[in-house]
Amino acid sequence: MGQTRKRNYVRYTLAYKLQAVKLANHPDVRFKDVAESLGIHPVMLYRWQMEHRSDSESGLASCV
Repeated sequence: MGQTRKRNYVRYTLAYKLQAVKLANHPDVRFKDVAESLGIHPVMLYRWQMEHRSDSESGLASCV
C-alpha cells in the first residue's frame, strides 16, 4: 500500500491577489494571459476577482 502525503499549498498574500486582479482588469490584457504569466489557474484568478468585487462586503480584505 502507498503512503499518503500531505499536500503543500501555496498561500498568496493579499497584495499579490490585488495586483493580479488589477492586471486582469486592464483592458488591453487577456484574463487567461495574466493567469498564465502568474503561474496560476484562471479559475483561481476569477475567484480572486469575484472576492475583490465583493470587497466592500468583506471580500479579499478578509483573507489577510
